[in-house]
Amino acid sequence: SSARTGSNNQSVRPELVEGHATHKLSNRQYEQLLRQNFVSIRRVREWRDIYSQLHTVVTEHGWLRPAQGRPKPGTAPSGGSADAQRQAWGPVANKPASYEQLHLSMLSGLLGNIGWKLEDTSTGSAQAEYLGARGIKFYRHPGANLSKKPGRWIVAAELVDTSRLFGRGIAAIEPQWIEQVGSHLLKKQLLDPHWEKKSAEVIALERATLYGIVIYSGRRVNYSKIDPVAAREVFIREGLVGGDLDTKLPFLAANEKTLKQVEDIEHKSRRQDVLVDDELIYAYYDQQIPAEVCSGFLLEQWYREEVKKQPNLLKLTREELMRHEAAGITTQAFPKTVRLGGVDCRATYLHEPGDARDGITIDVPLFALNQVNEERCEWLVPGMLQGKIFALIKSLHQRPRSRLVPLPDSAARLYAVLGEPAAFGASSLVDALLKLCRDATAVDIKRGDFKLDMLPPHLFMNFKVVDEHGRQMGTGRNLAALKAELGAKARGAFASLAALSSVAGQLPKSTLQTDVSAQNSAVVQVSTTKLAIKNVVNAAVQADQRYTAWTFAELPELMEIERRAGKGAAEQVQTLIGFPALIDHGDAVSIEVFDEPEVAASKHRAGLRRLCALQIKDALKYLEKNIPDLQKMSVAYMLLGTADELKNQIIDVALDKAFLLD
Repeated sequence: SSARTGSNNQSVRPELVEGHATHKLSNRQYEQLLRQNFVSIRRVREWRDIYSQLHTVVTEHGWLRPAQGRPKPGTAPSGGSADAQRQAWGPVANKPASYEQLHLSMLSGLLGNIGWKLEDTSTGSAQAEYLGARGIKFYRHPGANLSKKPGRWIVAAELVDTSRLFGRGIAAIEPQWIEQVGSHLLKKQLLDPHWEKKSAEVIALERATLYGIVIYSGRRVNYSKIDPVAAREVFIREGLVGGDLDTKLPFLAANEKTLKQVEDIEHKSRRQDVLVDDELIYAYYDQQIPAEVCSGFLLEQWYREEVKKQPNLLKLTREELMRHEAAGITTQAFPKTVRLGGVDCRATYLHEPGDARDGITIDVPLFALNQVNEERCEWLVPGMLQGKIFALIKSLHQRPRSRLVPLPDSAARLYAVLGEPAAFGASSLVDALLKLCRDATAVDIKRGDFKLDMLPPHLFMNFKVVDEHGRQMGTGRNLAALKAELGAKARGAFASLAALSSVAGQLPKSTLQTDVSAQNSAVVQVSTTKLAIKNVVNAAVQADQRYTAWTFAELPELMEIERRAGKGAAEQVQTLIGFPALIDHGDAVSIEVFDEPEVAASKHRAGLRRLCALQIKDALKYLEKNIPDLQKMSVAYMLLGTADELKNQIIDVALDKAFLLD
């Protein structure tokens, strides 16, 4: 019968089937048992044959681990029946295979039946669609019952095409299992080779597919092991030329410093053709570095040995980084500091049209803001003056402009006159240029003919106001607006710097001293130990005192405040000018120092008026009570103020007429 047909026409042996009865059954009884449990006798026979064949193969190759007390590989008989081999080697396995081991063995023959669950699962888990090999899509068979919900990856024992393409006999698997058994079939791609600063090597992202299914993507791999030539190019371009290599090797810091110096020359000259391009720097490194160096670790290893022979290894010189000599770019033409308000202010240059910092930016200390001269700021620096002169004469209307052509030559001639040290910054630039243009053209040019609004922003000085801690208080190219916004704070900062809230009764030779140490040329730290204050005339000064009479010596018109910046050979002495004035406190006066002569003069006049009034109290009381027609004048003054305000103003005018006539 069909139950007894099969290869070699051998009957089924019950002991080869897991779960057989404890007592031995005859072949007929065992076949009957399989039928009752709906197990195919033919499939069991086929399984037995395959098992025997595989067992024979692995035994012949010595792949089995012998049981305790059994002979070692090579001692078993090479020929004979399978029973003889089993008797020599013992049991095939001491424990059953795990889930992973079982399905790994199945995957080796079912790689074409794997599936990856698609994202759209709106139809329910039972109807979830899976992407299979070569673009096919299939579903779980309705009769496939699993103890757990399958994951994103499955393998099917077979694919059946009925109303749909269904997978039967499915099991959940892990994607790394596919890579383990089918690595020889994977198609791999390397994407986006890039430099990683942290690991100091070139990394690529690997993507692997099997029959069109993405097994993994974005895996980081060392690109130098796959394509060392391309990895070396990326390493040089991004790590060395781009300066993205984190290393303590001295040549890289030295090259960056030299590169910054050449870039500063470009910003000052407002030209982009001074610094060599990246290709030439790449060619330099490519020529010097060996072909096998393609990572930061290999570079450091090679450099430490080679630098012993060549001390200046990989160091770029300024000449190698410059295409041509930038004529006229000197420290005198583009100074690092500009003296404004008696203070050397740090100057920085930027060539970036459209940027708010384009042109020259001056860091102005807050205490010196009110003393900055607007006319001096019109001149910028000597290296930028000729460009501003050219822009100004270009803004003239046609008649005078036509007499100055060619304009570049005229600008050069005018610059030769205005650029002289005696003329530079002595007055308003527009006024000085106006006079020269009138003489050169014989045309009555007006000041308004120079259209300042047509000039590009970089031809106006950009101011950055900083406090004593270096924090930015304000910025802009309109100095008057900055003074209006920060003038009060600047006066307070100046008073703190001078360490004087009031002045009175100091001996001529005595001084107040403040030690000033500069962190940089713009930010100044002030302490109260060394500040030399020189009085222009002999005066006796004493701080924090009020006066009701002139019991102090003659008040100086100005005071020189020497600010020492730096230490040792780098120490610099800068002079600030202060303006003492009497301050009216109602019942007394005091002396304070101001940074603006106009403010000092206004305060001083009110203080003098009060000091005079304190000397003639009785006469003022009589005058207050006997002002003629005060009541009538108060009625007329009602729209402007009160009667007391009017009376005070009359007294002040009387004091001015009597004692303060110029």
